[in-house]
Amino acid sequence: MESKENHNPNIKKDDISKSIETKLSNEEHILYLKNLYNIQNEKLENSKEYSRFSFYWDLYGKKYFLKRLLRKVLRVAYGWFIIPLIEHQNSFNKSVIEVLETNKLISEETNKSIRNLDDDNNEQMIALQDLENNLKLVSEEFAIYKQENDDRHKQLKEAVFHQRLSMEHYQRHVVPEYRVQLEDKQTKIISIAREQDLNKMNEIDSSNLEFLQNDNLDKINENYRNYIEKTISNSNKNGGLIVIIIKSFRQEYGMEAIRNETYDLYQLLKKESVYKVKLISLEKQKTPSNYDESIMYIMENKLSDCIETLSPNLLILCASAAHILFEYYSVFFKYHTLVRLTAQNPFQGLNNESIEELRHANDFGVHHYIVSSKRALGIMESEGFRDVLLQYPIINTERIDVKNFKKRTNEVFTLGFASSPMSEEQYEDRGVGLLSRVIEKIPEVQFKILWRNVNLPVPAILTSLSNCQIYIGKYDMVKFYTEIDSIIIPYKTIDYNHACPLSAAEALINGIPVICTENSGISEILNSYGMGVVCEPTIESLVAGILNLRTNYQLYLNEASVNLVRTLFNSNKVIGVVEDIAENYVSDNFVTLRQWDDYLKIKGKYLVKGHDAIKQYYQNEEIAEKYNEERFLQFPFNYFDAFERTSIDIAFESYMKEHIKILDIACGDGRIVQENLKYGSCTAVDSSQAMLNIVKNRYGHNNVKTQICDFFIDSIEDKFDVITTFRYIRHYDYAQRKSIYHKIWNTLNDEGMLVFDAPNIRYAMKERNGDNWGYYNIYDVFWTEETIKKELSDNNFILYYLIPIGLSSIDEEPVSWTVIAIKK
Repeated sequence: MESKENHNPNIKKDDISKSIETKLSNEEHILYLKNLYNIQNEKLENSKEYSRFSFYWDLYGKKYFLKRLLRKVLRVAYGWFIIPLIEHQNSFNKSVIEVLETNKLISEETNKSIRNLDDDNNEQMIALQDLENNLKLVSEEFAIYKQENDDRHKQLKEAVFHQRLSMEHYQRHVVPEYRVQLEDKQTKIISIAREQDLNKMNEIDSSNLEFLQNDNLDKINENYRNYIEKTISNSNKNGGLIVIIIKSFRQEYGMEAIRNETYDLYQLLKKESVYKVKLISLEKQKTPSNYDESIMYIMENKLSDCIETLSPNLLILCASAAHILFEYYSVFFKYHTLVRLTAQNPFQGLNNESIEELRHANDFGVHHYIVSSKRALGIMESEGFRDVLLQYPIINTERIDVKNFKKRTNEVFTLGFASSPMSEEQYEDRGVGLLSRVIEKIPEVQFKILWRNVNLPVPAILTSLSNCQIYIGKYDMVKFYTEIDSIIIPYKTIDYNHACPLSAAEALINGIPVICTENSGISEILNSYGMGVVCEPTIESLVAGILNLRTNYQLYLNEASVNLVRTLFNSNKVIGVVEDIAENYVSDNFVTLRQWDDYLKIKGKYLVKGHDAIKQYYQNEEIAEKYNEERFLQFPFNYFDAFERTSIDIAFESYMKEHIKILDIACGDGRIVQENLKYGSCTAVDSSQAMLNIVKNRYGHNNVKTQICDFFIDSIEDKFDVITTFRYIRHYDYAQRKSIYHKIWNTLNDEGMLVFDAPNIRYAMKERNGDNWGYYNIYDVFWTEETIKKELSDNNFILYYLIPIGLSSIDEEPVSWTVIAIKK
């Protein structure tokens, strides 16, 4: 009977709604709903049990009684049992529907309550999702990092296997510190001066016996002593010298990021490089040195004389932006220079003419660049600069005592700002005004500001805010990091700002989160590793970011991310890069574009550089008619011409194809076309109709097609097996060469071949010494074997053959190469 009572649960929707509307706490409410749900389920199960009993009773009755008796019994039972059973079943079905509807209502109310709870924790859920995304990014970055290391390991194994990697190269790039340990144990052998060396040294004629008199012997002995001493000096540390140059080191070290990083670089190279290292500080006033015997403090106007005396293998110039290269009478264009730029905009304040001069020096291998962010790298590459290296700030972790770092727990959330402007023009770009308004908006957050320049006034609004502490001048940075919860970088623009502020970098490797605007290069690291918040450069965005960071602070304290971030500031690769650059310098007689043009003006000419100027120059019919005569008929250029055409034959014979479709770009008077026609059909294109007329007259009856076409800007619809182009690629700087390579790649068939000429920089720079630049009015660039291979690889080609052309009397170097490359 109890089970029958359960078949008709007496539960009404109004009663449920009324019970749910009672003012209970969220937890009591959910508990009540769960209990009610369980009661209804129990009643439903009892109803199902009764139904199963009715079914089996009916089944057994049909199976074991006689049919006749069964019919009578059924007739009686129909009235007594079946009808009541049907009614009971209908009642049961109705009760089940009511229970299901009740449970549905309970479920909806429960879900509604859970959703309300979810809404209350929405910010935490978003923060957790952000953390998951950041961890995913970290995993991806780690996978890339692992792949790069695997690739390096593979290359190293291959190089050792093929004996292409010398021990010196291995030590330089893998274990530079090992060389310093071995240095004292290695025997230094002094090379013997040859007779011709002594003769040249003493300016004497060895055939004249008068040189043996005492006066001359004394002179010879003195010169010989100098020779031995110089040789011994040069044998130490590979005989090389690296000079690091920085402005105002004495006054600003310990306060300004560039000086701090420069000193860390100096200490690193001094400790682990085989080169001798000196640090030169350019001072406005003469000051004695008391830091280190290798640090030289000199007046700015003495820089040129000092460098000439030292005669270094490499200068390392540390500055914010590239404009410093034009200071000090442009002395840095005379010497091999590695420029360490820390600005987010490396070309801040420079016009197009100045950038073109810098690109020219970079293309000739005189200037090399290291920048501190991907954005700065992108700016330089978009301007056509080659081989720019991305290296985040070099940090001596011992200087900031990472191992002994202990974080203080602040009662009030505290942000630090250590990127204060060094001049008034930097106020807005550094975000000082923006920061002031942010501090004013959130009085519950404390700010600690390090104002570096003691001569620069602090804005009145900052001094008036009660939640802002300002410290002027030098400050113990280890102490500073123990007093803050986060670093803020509120840069408003990319101008006048560091790409990767040193204070932010040091904070990250100490596990301190950073909040910055998207204009700072540090934002790249935060987006990848999730150790802070990136905001728009607005008051609202920064305030929201700060409050979010404070609320979810623990989410940004991830030891795994800290360990990965520390690898970004690893300085191991810097030593190998610096020494490679110091070792491979060949542009001794380099001239700027202005100097080159000045040499030409003396001879009544001018420098023809750039696409438009070159195109206009070759439109002249007189130049077209004399093109071959002036370049290839006189000795030794007629020999070089023959060698080049022979090398083209070798290129085609190695291609191993018949009926080749060939394109000759900038065909000129058809000098290369005559070789191409031996191996297939040739399309000759040039922007000069005068040049094409000559080609038609010479080869028009053969299998050649001429087309007026400026390959730099015009489209060629057809595809070719081989593209030849001589005296063309060499006339353009790297920004334009990249465009040409890209277009050639798209015009070649798969497995297509590119053949062009590349002048040898070792020959060209010595041959053009001094006034000789005045004989060359068309802009040219030059290569080494290494730079050809690197440039082709960077532009999706593989160097196939490098055929030397001519053998000069200068160091037995080829005059140029015929380059044969295939598509990647």
